Amino acid sequence: MTKRTMAAIAALPIFPIIAAAWAASAGADLPAGRSCVGYKTTKQMFLVATVDVKAVNCSLTINRDGAGNVIVTIPVDKFDSGSKKRDEHVAELLGGHAKTPLLFEFMEPTASDLAASSFEADGALTINGKPSPIHVVFVREQDGSHAFQMETKLSALGVTVPKVALGLVATPSDEITLYGRAGASDDIR
Repeated sequence: MTKRTMAAIAALPIFPIIAAAWAASAGADLPAGRSCVGYKTTKQMFLVATVDVKAVNCSLTINRDGAGNVIVTIPVDKFDSGSKKRDEHVAELLGGHAKTPLLFEFMEPTASDLAASSFEADGALTINGKPSPIHVVFVREQDGSHAFQMETKLSALGVTVPKVALGLVATPSDEITLYGRAGASDDIR
């Protein structure tokens, strides 16, 4: 969903309901009460079949830098897609040989942000040492946690996923959905 589409939806009085359903739909595979992130994408296999690819990572840490920023550190080698080989490949794509963690940094939300049904955050997602600006809408869930979902392109984040056998075996999609939840006990304030 583009920033323009989100702005149009945000202008509607039913935005909190739509945003909550949208964020919850992506995070359905995230364990309740824990801070986790995940990704969803697709790849074309053997030129005929489209395969869904998704993974979850619940090994993240949430810290503050003392200057009003929240820093979420996401170890690249902790994504679990159910395929160890894929997870190793993703860890190297996102973190290089050193497996540098992903960093998601944004301004600490205010008390009124956290009390609202949703709030927006502009920040940066750093992949392999290269920051990319991102815009995220957080939605407060019934248990007090905050969920988000955003659609983007890997190329916009500086990530190039190679084709397998010149695309004859597999061609990954450039589109990716990133989603997550900050558990109520690991809040983002």
